[in-house]
Amino acid sequence: MNKEQSVLSHAEALEQLAHIRTVTAEKRQYGYHISPYFLLWGIIWLIAFTLPALFPISQPVSGMIWTGLSISGWVVSFIAPWERQRRPLFPRLLVIQMRFVWTAWFSIVAVFAFLVAFGALALSFSLLSLYAVLLVAMMYLLLAVVLGREIFFMGMWLLVLAVVTATLLFKAMPLIFGVIGGGSFIVVGLFLRHKGKSHA
Repeated sequence: MNKEQSVLSHAEALEQLAHIRTVTAEKRQYGYHISPYFLLWGIIWLIAFTLPALFPISQPVSGMIWTGLSISGWVVSFIAPWERQRRPLFPRLLVIQMRFVWTAWFSIVAVFAFLVAFGALALSFSLLSLYAVLLVAMMYLLLAVVLGREIFFMGMWLLVLAVVTATLLFKAMPLIFGVIGGGSFIVVGLFLRHKGKSHA
């Protein structure tokens, strides 16, 4: 009887291990397919944050640059030329997890917008940049549920960066957020692409 239980336990262990490997491969594959979004928005952040920091650009012009780049980014994201390639059908659990992540994140964005609109949070161009980085950090923390601990560490890194920059290096905030914040997007995009390439 013990021998039969041992064989059964060994078979169950192998089955669980195979399941874990399958789920890991699916998540890496999903990360590979969303990596272009991180690369795109990393470049947008890099340009939009660093231009006003390096050149004498007024806030209205800087705002126009942000608006133009953001609209372009959303248009490209929705058109998503890379999505025209044949893309596998992902498991229902993974799709549900991603829906939860985006629903939670947009809910947080809505709360931020509500607090700003009713004066509970101060609003200026610099603070708007800070809020954007904080929201992206929260997005990373939520995405870690699906994409793994590396994304969680990136979210924690952005939170620490935002707090330290706002506290000690406020005047240099646009340049730091552009180079390090935008660079973090690009690094994550390249990381997800490399990690999931063998499963694409």
